[in-house]
This record gives sequence, C-alpha cells and structure tokens, in this order.
Amino acid sequence: MDETKWLRWLRTVTRESTIRGIARAAGVSHTSVRKWVAQGIPADRAWDLAVRFQGDPIEVLVLFGRIDPEQVRDLNYAAVAEYMPTWVLTEELNRRALITRQQYPHIKLQKRDVSL
Repeated sequence: MDETKWLRWLRTVTRESTIRGIARAAGVSHTSVRKWVAQGIPADRAWDLAVRFQGDPIEVLVLFGRIDPEQVRDLNYAAVAEYMPTWVLTEELNRRALITRQQYPHIKLQKRDVSL
C-alpha cells in the first residue's frame, strides 16, 4: 500500500484528529497509533476507524486492495442502504445537510413531513 495514500486517508477520515484522539476513538493506546503511522495500519483497524469516524469503509477496501475500484462502480447503493442501520443513514443525512448549509448558505433547507 502506498504510504502517502494511507496517511492522507487517515488525516481525512479522522478530520486531522490528534494521535491521542484517534487512539481514544479506536480504543487503543496512543503508541499503537504512532506505530500505525510509522509502519502502516492493519486493514481491520482501518475499517474500525472508518466506521468510528463515520468515513466510508469501502475506501478502506479499495485502499488495502481487497476490492478493485472498478467493482465499486458496480455497487447498487440503494440495495446496500436497505441493510444499513438507520442511525448510519441518519448521520449521513445530517452530515450532508451541514455540508450543504456551509457550501450554500443562501439556500434554505426546509423540513418536510414524510409519511410512511
């Protein structure tokens, strides 16, 4: 794995958290995180970080060569979303709403009544 890609991914997914902040979120010691930065991170720990920091675990699979980027294009995200926990979908919608509000402050987001 390209070390530059790994470190760039780590900074992005953890929103440039400190080593101690990453360690707290991952439930490991800060020395473990220092080792990851110096030597690379195990794929399962990268997956955990992506989930804990609300990143995209699919990026981890691509980064570690578990799936090819071509395979990602073939994913049916609607089918995947059907099996995702509601809290994950809600967090993603909130994240996108905040980004939209920051990028387009002149647009007013409206609440809508959604009936099931």
